[in-house]
Amino acid sequence: VKDGPDALLIERDENGVPRIWAPDWETGWWGLGYMHAIDRGTQMFFSRSVAAGRGAEEIGASRELLETDRFFRRWNLVERIDEECAKVPAPLAKQLDAYCDGVN
Repeated sequence: VKDGPDALLIERDENGVPRIWAPDWETGWWGLGYMHAIDRGTQMFFSRSVAAGRGAEEIGASRELLETDRFFRRWNLVERIDEECAKVPAPLAKQLDAYCDGVN
């Protein structure tokens, strides 16, 4: 995916499972985010909707999702995301940033 002597290499095995070879952890996390965006878009959408307390609105207005939405809205994760991210240790934050860059 990335060019150069330290290139990131992502290949799928005979079962379609991606294998990631990276010159460093940060690049590997980028590759993982990239592959999750390709292979798990629906799962990521579902997780984001539920964590935001919007599952019933964006996925389906079932009784179970309404109950789950109420639970997650009480946590108020969307409004507190900056506060929660500030608690993440710098080395882990760097890895999470690389993963998010790969997703996006």
